[in-house]
Order: sequence, then structure tokens, then C-alpha cells
Amino acid sequence: MPTRDEEAAEARRITAYHEAGHARAAVRRGGTVHQIDITTDDLNGIYDGNTHADIDDVHLGFHAYSGPWVSARYLHAPEESVDIDRVMPFVRYSQADWPMLQKALGRTDVTEDVAFDAYTRHQFDRDPEPGEVRPDAETANSWHQEYEDEWSQIEDLAERLLAGQMEIQVGDSVLVRVGESDCWRRPDYAPPPDD
Repeated sequence: MPTRDEEAAEARRITAYHEAGHARAAVRRGGTVHQIDITTDDLNGIYDGNTHADIDDVHLGFHAYSGPWVSARYLHAPEESVDIDRVMPFVRYSQADWPMLQKALGRTDVTEDVAFDAYTRHQFDRDPEPGEVRPDAETANSWHQEYEDEWSQIEDLAERLLAGQMEIQVGDSVLVRVGESDCWRRPDYAPPPDD
């Protein structure tokens, strides 16, 4: 059985890979990455990481789905395939990714309450949430291939985050570590007040 420190280290590692997936997806689709935060709440096992990027609305579904795909691939491949049924539970587990994907795919009733309910009811063996929208098979397979093409870049970025490098280049952005935190941001970027 893993110790609490081992569990915390693994949560941090998964978060780094997840957020690196979002960052590389943004860059792949021409976006600009402003911040990557791989903070985790070690006492409660909560993954608080986030990636702030400017990305065209047409690519938001690709961006939202990328982190969960990376989490699924990190935890399951190469022993098991990473298909849409493997990825969607990771999407549902995110209070940010699930509503973003739902809105990007055309669902109109995604309020904060609906997103929170999806998150709090989440279980990895659970059926889709009521009214949930998923990418069609062709879109999902296309996205999966694009993420796979980025895999070495995702791994490299995640490992640099985990190593705590002071400066990290992501696409055209140079992100600087904020003190001793697990957050990197562009020096000219002011995050929203709730971050």
C-alpha cells in the first residue's frame, strides 16, 4: 500500500501530465499559454491544477479533452487502449474540463450547478451523465491521434514542471516559476482574481 507521500507525489505527477496535455493542445492549435499550475491538495487528494491559454473557440473541445486523454494514457497505456470510453470518466472528474467540453460540443444547459453535480456524482465505472455530449467517434479518434503525435512533447513538458525548472518555454511563451510554488506564468500575465 502506498504511503501518503507516495500518493501525493503520484497526484502531482498526474496533474503535471494532465496540464502539460492542455498546454501542448493549446500550442498545437495556435493558442498562447499564459499559465500552468500543477498544484495539488495533498491532504484531500484534490487535483487543483489548471492551464490558462488563449485559444480560438473552435478548438475548445480539443483543448478540454486533451488533459483527460493524457491522464487516461498516463495511467492505462500501453497495457490498455485509450479510447473515448476510457477518457470520458477523466473528463467527468474535472470541474473545468467537463463543462468546457460540453459547451464546446453544443450543450446549452451547462450551469455551474450541473457541472458540480457531474463532478460530485463521478465514479470511474459510472454511465454518462444525463444529457452528456461526447465527441463522435471520428472526432475522438482524430483528437487521439493528434495527442499521440504530441506525446513526447507532453512528457518533456510534464517532466520539466515536475523538476521545478525556473523557466519553461511552451510554444512562443516563456513561463517563469512563481516563487517556490507549482505555478509558472508569463511575466506579463495577470491571472483572474479567483486564481
